[in-house]
Amino acid sequence: MTTIASFISISDAGKKNLSMISDSRISWTVGKGKEEQLKSKFDYSQKIFQLDKTQDVLGYCGDSLFCLSNISRIVSYLNKSEGFLNSDSIENKKNIINEILDDSLKHYPIEELNHNFMVLWNSLHKEKLSSFCFKYKFDSKEFKCYENTIPLTTGLVFYEGSGRKFYLSALGNLRYREGYNYSRTYFRALVDVIESMIDFKTGGPPQMITINQNIKSVVPSSILYKGHYYLNGVLDIFQSDLSDIEVRDCDFNYLTYDGKQRNNYNFTSIRKLELNDWKKKIKSS
Repeated sequence: MTTIASFISISDAGKKNLSMISDSRISWTVGKGKEEQLKSKFDYSQKIFQLDKTQDVLGYCGDSLFCLSNISRIVSYLNKSEGFLNSDSIENKKNIINEILDDSLKHYPIEELNHNFMVLWNSLHKEKLSSFCFKYKFDSKEFKCYENTIPLTTGLVFYEGSGRKFYLSALGNLRYREGYNYSRTYFRALVDVIESMIDFKTGGPPQMITINQNIKSVVPSSILYKGHYYLNGVLDIFQSDLSDIEVRDCDFNYLTYDGKQRNNYNFTSIRKLELNDWKKKIKSS
């Protein structure tokens, strides 16, 4: 699984951003239910993907083999699909993605699909921000699509995955309903879930890709995590082009590649409980 979330942030100037965030861990487990334990992990897998020519971002949680096998090829196809690129409605774009995923399910070996999954999609189409979830249930074999609500003010669009309940609790611990309803709070909550190790299926560097409504752009972030920069889970050792990305730390501050802060907010995140105390409280409840 994973921890994946999306939030919209609206500045005092009315600037609207729709961000998708995720961890980078793929995990292999043994046992089921309460007996499930971590067997192996890979902490540097891409979980969020952007299209090249449109303002569209895809992410996933759940069955990693199916999702990674399909999202990468779907993104590659949509980048060349005239039907998608020239679509006159968000509904038509949704139907295209839905049909491709449904066709993939029909051809995928059913005996190898052993978990639920969700493919999450954020989009800007004709000035409007939208978000959708394509959900597969393993037990019932049901596959359906539904639209997520875009808040009118800064707030959550969705939060999913194995770390779902911990993410919401981390937000509460960061006082997001008590005057700290900032974009950095939503990002820091993901980092807290990762760093606390409270969910063994969530780990590795955080990822973020943002759709900017005002300038119609898609901007990924290279994140400073444990002394190194990571772009979508990949060690950013050769430094990505700063004209195409943002560089941030785990507190959401803008950075330069030499670690200097720039253009940062006066707002900060304040926890009710320190991370270890919060984790102990969650584990005991």
